[in-house]
Amino acid sequence: MRRRLAAFFYDSWMLVAIWILTTMVIIAARDGGEVGGLLYQLVLYVEWMVFYVYFWCFRGQTLGMQVWKIRCVDLNGRTLNIRQGITRFVLATLTLIPFGFGFFWMLFHKEHITVYDDMSLSRIVYLGKNPYLSEQNTKPEPEATS
Repeated sequence: MRRRLAAFFYDSWMLVAIWILTTMVIIAARDGGEVGGLLYQLVLYVEWMVFYVYFWCFRGQTLGMQVWKIRCVDLNGRTLNIRQGITRFVLATLTLIPFGFGFFWMLFHKEHITVYDDMSLSRIVYLGKNPYLSEQNTKPEPEATS
């Protein structure tokens, strides 16, 4: 649970940066006019969804998930398809509305999965201590002498 929250916090910084850029573009397009309203919120929501669906479906993990060594996979351990990614995202946002119920459900579930993990047939898995090649303790190649 801590890894998921930490990854989400890490990713939220990137999302805020994206939203700031989007807002600046909209303000510039309106010659400095105010931004707001349902359409503006919908644009930000779609950006949020595209961010997660892209990373879950094409990379398997967001940058925050990479840092915390977790990955989003389907029940067979493969990267999600786009339909699963969109389903997971929409269910996650809907089930989080009532006080984070969809996320905190993992505290009571025997497999420690969220409501949206279960409903989208996906899981977050821990990759272990050294999942990336660059982190492996390998012996350096000896330097060639001339």
